[in-house]
Amino acid sequence: MAHSVHVRKFLPWLGEYTQAQDAWQMKINSETIDNISLCCLFYADDIVLLSGSLCKLQLMLNMCNDEMKYLDLKFNTAKCHVLRIGTNYAKDSNNVCLDNAPIAFDDSFVYLGTVIRAGRTWRTDSTPRRRQCFRAFNSIYCKSGWLSEPTVQHLAERFCLPVLLYNVVAVNLSKSECARLEHA
Repeated sequence: MAHSVHVRKFLPWLGEYTQAQDAWQMKINSETIDNISLCCLFYADDIVLLSGSLCKLQLMLNMCNDEMKYLDLKFNTAKCHVLRIGTNYAKDSNNVCLDNAPIAFDDSFVYLGTVIRAGRTWRTDSTPRRRQCFRAFNSIYCKSGWLSEPTVQHLAERFCLPVLLYNVVAVNLSKSECARLEHA
């Protein structure tokens, strides 16, 4: 069973943040808890922590919070989420806290434009991408009364298809997600 927490923070000084993130990433990647290496993903101002248990996730959060205090920074707990993936994903559990503030357990969150859902297995949701694709197509179609059909098709392929297929190669789609994308 894997648990993840999505931590987002906003820092006003990008240059200082980049240096701090490099130092922090090197420290976290070299640390272990009970001989288990930490698993974390960094992208811009987002951090995703992955853990096999809530207890280990709390230890990771405490370590990250201590490091942020050392850097004179603070996480915004209102923008932190815990997402459970595994057999006990729907089971009620103790709160996970960051600086004595509880972090909300959510059914889904958006990371790098992809909706990730809680469940027995890692799942993504293509509904927002399909909605954006239809919006893009409707925008093209309503303004294309004077364009030929091949031109409208070309515009749809250039502007709608990339929206629909964004980040598809980075995730394992279920059969139902593939069918939804295929029929969009």
